[in-house]
Amino acid sequence: MSDHPTVRKPLCARLSIAVQGDRGAIRIDGRANANSTTRFRRVMERIRKEGATHVFLFLESCKLMDSTFLGVLARFGVEADREKTGLRISLVLPTPHVRRTIENLGVLDCFDLPGKKPATPFEFHEPDEEDDSDHLQMLETSLEAHQTLIHINPENESRFAGVTSLLSRDLERYRRKKDAPDS
Repeated sequence: MSDHPTVRKPLCARLSIAVQGDRGAIRIDGRANANSTTRFRRVMERIRKEGATHVFLFLESCKLMDSTFLGVLARFGVEADREKTGLRISLVLPTPHVRRTIENLGVLDCFDLPGKKPATPFEFHEPDEEDDSDHLQMLETSLEAHQTLIHINPENESRFAGVTSLLSRDLERYRRKKDAPDS
């Protein structure tokens, strides 16, 4: 038996990507949660840089999508609409649980919901992007994601007021501690 404790990596989504012409795809397997957001953001930005104007998110194996992940995803939809970039995001076959979450938080209008897989034969592979986010990035991302959900659907204010307040306080404390001179 080892003297070293086993460090478990938090459960998060496994991402696979494909880009073919102006169409990109991300397959999300497992738990799309806050621990997945930094890598997901980098993957989306990479796909867009490679020329994709229509991104398909394959969600048939996505067991859970938490509010932080959904807020990050919704922000891409809002930015595309606001900036008129021509980016379209289609949610392909979301599980009933994931679809309910998206509907309940009132952000379904940010996306297309085609109802079937696209005809494009995507060849998925593991992305190179690492998840090297630190605590500060996680706090900032989570706060921004929840603020996005509130901006899109004001009814989310009552759902996330406590969360955004706590995240704001934690972020402020973390920044003060980080900037404090060593005693």
